[in-house]
Amino acid sequence: MNLTLRKISEDATTITLGWDPPGGAVGYRFTREKANGRYSHTWDGTRSSARFAKDSAWYSVEALGSLAAGRYPDQTPQPTGFLRGHSSHGKSKDDLAHLLAAARLDCYRDDALFENIYERGQGWGSLDARFSTCAAAGIKTFLVIADYGSQDPAVYASRCADLARRYSGHAVRLMIEVWNEPYMPSTYVSPAVLAAMCARAVNAVHALGDGILIGPNLDYIDYPNRSNDYASRFVDAYPSGSARPDFVSSHPYSDPQTIGVRTDDGAGQQQYRFDRILKLRDTLAAHGWTGMPMLASEWGWSSAAVGEANQATYARQGFELLKQWGVIGGFYYTGDRANTNASDNYSQFGILRSDGSDKPAVAAIGQAQA
Repeated sequence: MNLTLRKISEDATTITLGWDPPGGAVGYRFTREKANGRYSHTWDGTRSSARFAKDSAWYSVEALGSLAAGRYPDQTPQPTGFLRGHSSHGKSKDDLAHLLAAARLDCYRDDALFENIYERGQGWGSLDARFSTCAAAGIKTFLVIADYGSQDPAVYASRCADLARRYSGHAVRLMIEVWNEPYMPSTYVSPAVLAAMCARAVNAVHALGDGILIGPNLDYIDYPNRSNDYASRFVDAYPSGSARPDFVSSHPYSDPQTIGVRTDDGAGQQQYRFDRILKLRDTLAAHGWTGMPMLASEWGWSSAAVGEANQATYARQGFELLKQWGVIGGFYYTGDRANTNASDNYSQFGILRSDGSDKPAVAAIGQAQA
């Protein structure tokens, strides 16, 4: 939930902020812009004010043992500009500079793999290397999928906060996507559990005050349970009073792929078309989340299914439509190189051939009016 901070007093060197202690608080953690990621804390859960050095643009208070967190002044970060990127599985890191130059893709999406970092003890080295590679290639934004590993809301929120603290102020801007396809059988998280995870993570990341955007990946379809209520159950279960996410991401793949970006009734039901992202936005609004920024974080076409020429046409049209619909950005799947099997549907989503040469989609995306 939000912890509303109010100014009690200030002088030339200090500012004192106050709040109403939330239920369940066992203490508080404090930081500010100029603390460079360092915190101070108290285990007095009844405390209702704190004095800070007056040297920062923002100040943060997090209630320990509670979902409550707040920032002064209260400035919820908002997306700026249209994000043009591609989604990867770590294979396209050597081609980032080329994709930036040829397709104007200056954003990148990849997995954090919390399970590897924490449960398997592999640490942050792999993700550190990808951030460094992105910075060297001129990538502006890295959308990190915070996925796999523990689904305990408190543990998950702590890990998202670790992620945010580690890359706060990095040359490449961090965004956080809460889980990848939690509505699918192999990566399933129940809507109620995902709502609790997301709420805690949003509060934890916002409490850092660094303007890092965070939001869940949703669909209105619950595939394992064969129902059309995943997103609605998520919103209905979202803890009352908690700060909302900064965006909701969608994976608007067309099924069958041959319908391209068609949005007419002859292309089948909307829930299987590229404009499904609009249906998801309408679903969120119907359950009280009006005006939620939408992000198409994974979508694309396989040249094995539609041919290289159509893949290019659909990719260009897709970017154009997303901007037309007011979506904050699109991450095309995928910038990874395809393999040598031209009939391999999964691999041929790649817009680079196995030898690194461009499929026509690279130039088409670069020419897209987005």
